[in-house]
Amino acid sequence: MRNFSILVICALALVGCQKPAEEIAVIGAMKSRPTFNAEVSPQAAAESGFADATAEVATLKVAGESTQISATTSTAINIRPMLAYQYAVSFLLPQNKVESQMNAHRRACEAAGFAKCQVINASANNDEANISASLSLRGEPVWLAAFRGNLQKDAQNAGGRIVNSNVSSQDLTREITDTEARLRALNALRTRLEAIIAGRPGKLSDLLEAERELARVQGEIDSFNSNLAVARARVDMSTLELNYASRPAAVNNSALEPLKQSFLNFFRNVVSGFAVVVDLISTALPFALVFAPFVWIALKYWNKRKARKSGAAS
Repeated sequence: MRNFSILVICALALVGCQKPAEEIAVIGAMKSRPTFNAEVSPQAAAESGFADATAEVATLKVAGESTQISATTSTAINIRPMLAYQYAVSFLLPQNKVESQMNAHRRACEAAGFAKCQVINASANNDEANISASLSLRGEPVWLAAFRGNLQKDAQNAGGRIVNSNVSSQDLTREITDTEARLRALNALRTRLEAIIAGRPGKLSDLLEAERELARVQGEIDSFNSNLAVARARVDMSTLELNYASRPAAVNNSALEPLKQSFLNFFRNVVSGFAVVVDLISTALPFALVFAPFVWIALKYWNKRKARKSGAAS
C-alpha cells in the first residue's frame, strides 16, 4: 500500500511539471513574434507594407522558379509524347501532267476546309527542258493520312510514279511541358502582384515599381502563350511537301535546237541580203533621177557626132 501511494504522488508530480514546460514554450514563442507599435506614423507603416510587398515579390520570383521545376518534375511522369510530323513525297510524271497533278492536289486541300488542310506554298516551273512543281501543305493528321494513302493511285492515274517518300518528326514534348509549367508559375505571380498592388498602398515610387513588375510578368505571359500556341499547332497539324518532276523526253526541243537555229539563220541571211539591195537602190535612185537627163543628152550628142564622122568618111 505504501508503494502504491508513492507511485501516485510521482505521477501527479510529473503532470504538474509537464504543464509549466508547455506554458514556457508558448510564452517564448509569443515573445519572439514581432509586436505592433501604436506610435508608428501611417507613412512609416505604409513604407513598411511596401517593403514587405517587395520582399513578397522577390519571394514570388523564387517560388515561381521552384514551381516551374516541381511542375516539370511532376508532369515528367506519364506525359503523352508530342511530336510534329513532316512528310515528303516526290513524283515523276509526264510533262503534260506535272502542273495539272499539282493543281488537283491543291484543290483537294482547299475543298477539305481550313480546319483540315492549309496550302502553305505552291509553285511551278514551266521550263521546256525540265518541267517541275512543288506544293506545301499543313493538314490534320487523320485527314493527311487518308490523303497520303491516295498519292500512289494519283501518280499511276497520271501515268507516273512515286520516286521518293520519307517521314521525319520533331519532339516538342519538353518545350510544351516547360512552357506550360512556366505559364502556371507566371500566372500565380501575376495574381499575387495584383493583390499586393490593390491591398498595400504606399509611396508613388513603390507603386510604380510594382506596376512595372506586373507589366513585365504580363509581357512574359503573353510571349509564352504565343510560343505555346505555335508549338501546339505544329503538333496538331502535320506538314507535307509534294515535289513533281517531268520525265525526260526521247527527243526534246533542246536536241533540235541547232537545226532550228540554222534554218533561222538561213532566212535571216536571205532577208538581210534583200535589205542590202533595197538600201542600195534607195540610195542610188535620187542620183539617177538628177543625172539621167545629162547622161541622155551626152549620149545623144555622141551618137550624132559619130554619125557625122561616118558620113564624112564615106
